[in-house]
Amino acid sequence: MLQSLKEKTLAIVDTETTGTSPVHNQIIELAILRVEGGVVVDTFRSLVRPERMPRETIESLTGISREELELAPSFEEVAADVSRILEGALFVAHNARFDYSFIKNEFRRLGTRYVAKTLDTVKLSRLLYSTHAHHALDDVIARHTIACAQRHRAFDDAKVLWEFLQILDKEISPEQLADALARAQGARTLPSGLSREMVQHLPHAPGVYIFYGADREVLYVGKSIDIKTRVLSHFSGDHTSGRELRMCAETADIEARETTGELSALFLESKLIKELEPTYNRALRKARQLALMVRTETPEGYRSVSVEYQGAIAQRDLPNILGVFRTKRQAKEYLEGAVREHGLCPKLLGLEKSKHACFQYQLQRCRGACISTETTQSYNKRFEKVFQKRRIRTWPYEGPIVVKDEVDEYDGTAFVIDNWCLIKTFSYSGDQSSEADTDTVEFDYDAYKILSKYLLKNEGRRTIEPYTQGYTRSFSERTIG
Repeated sequence: MLQSLKEKTLAIVDTETTGTSPVHNQIIELAILRVEGGVVVDTFRSLVRPERMPRETIESLTGISREELELAPSFEEVAADVSRILEGALFVAHNARFDYSFIKNEFRRLGTRYVAKTLDTVKLSRLLYSTHAHHALDDVIARHTIACAQRHRAFDDAKVLWEFLQILDKEISPEQLADALARAQGARTLPSGLSREMVQHLPHAPGVYIFYGADREVLYVGKSIDIKTRVLSHFSGDHTSGRELRMCAETADIEARETTGELSALFLESKLIKELEPTYNRALRKARQLALMVRTETPEGYRSVSVEYQGAIAQRDLPNILGVFRTKRQAKEYLEGAVREHGLCPKLLGLEKSKHACFQYQLQRCRGACISTETTQSYNKRFEKVFQKRRIRTWPYEGPIVVKDEVDEYDGTAFVIDNWCLIKTFSYSGDQSSEADTDTVEFDYDAYKILSKYLLKNEGRRTIEPYTQGYTRSFSERTIG
C-alpha cells in the first residue's frame, strides 16, 4: 500500500449508471472498498434500482438486466450502508469527478449533503506514466496486466483500482509517489486524450478557445478575458451537467485565439459558433430564421401580436418588434405566461379561436377585452408593460459611436456601431492600422445582445466616443504618430 496513504482511510468507488448526467440519470450498480492502514476492512456491492430503467445500450455494456434491477433495492434503501462505508474516507475513483457527482446527487435527492475530498486515479496515472498517451481504465489494465473478471461491473472495476494502487507502491519511489499524490489531489482532471503540455501553453489573455474531439470535430467554442483560467475551470469541480461531463471527456485538442479585449472576444465567439456549429453550443448556433413577435392591432383598437419567422430584421421594423425568439414554441410559451401572470386575453394574442368570450374570461382571469368589456386604454397599457422587457432597446446615442477594445493606447480594436449594427472595424498595433467595412449592414440579434450588455457595464462606458467622418484620419495619425 502507498506509504503516503497508509494513514488515510480510503473509499475506492466505482459506479455503473443509466447515463452520463448526474442530475437526470442514476446509479444502477455501486461498489466500495474501504481501506484502513493499507488493508481492505469492509466492502459494499449492490445493484441499485433506478426510478427509470436504463436503455438497452447500458444493458449490453454492463450485462445488468432490467429484471435484475427491478428486484434490486433503491438507493434510499442502501443509503445508510453507503454513508457508513464512505464516512470520513478519501473518495478514490477513476475519473473521480464522474462517480463523486453521481454519489452526491443520489444523496441530494434524499435531502442529505455528502462532501468528501477526492483522489482521481486518472490524475495519478497521467502524472506517473506521462510517456503513455492514454489513461482510461482499459489502458491501465492493459499497461499493468491487471486481471478483471467483468469490465463495467462496479465491484471488479473497483478491485482494479485497488490493485493499481498496490502496483504503484512497488514500481514508484516513495518520494515520487508522495509528490504525485499531492499534485493529483490539488490538480484538475484533464481528459485522457488531452496532454497537460497543451493546456500549459494556453495564454492568460482575452480571446476565444475551441475544443476539438479526437477526429477534429468541433465540440465547443467559448470565450474569456483569461483563456487559460477559463479552460481549466471546465476540468475542475463537480459537474452536475451530463453535457459538460461528456464534452470534457471527448476533448482531445484545444485551440486558442487571442483578441485585444472582451468585446472582440464576444464578437469572435458569436461568429465562430455560427460558422463552426459546435456540438455543445446548440443553443447559440446560427438560427436560419428567428421567431419575431410583431405588434398588431385589432379593428377595435386592442393591441395584439403576430409571430413571424424571418431570416433578417430590418431596422425600420424595430419599433414594432415586441420580442425575438429562437423558435415559435418559445414565443408561444412567453405569450402563455403573459396570459397567466398579467391577465392578457389569449384570444387577442392568437392562442385561442372563439366567436365569443375566451375561456380565461369564463374563469374570471381575462378582464373582457375579447368582448370589449375592458377598455382599449386599460388593456393596451397593460399590454405594453408586459412586453417592455422583451423589446429591443431604443438606441441610446444620438448617432454612431466608436467602441474601443484596447490592450493599451496603441494596440487594440475599434468598432463603429450605429443603431446596434456593426458598421466597420479598425485594428491597430504600433504604427500599423487597418480598416474593414462589414459586408452588409443589418440588425443582428446576437450582436445586439452582446452590445446591449456590454454598453451597460460601467467598465465599458470609458471606451465609447462619438464617431465622426474624420475619425479615420485622426485615428491613423494617432497610431502612426
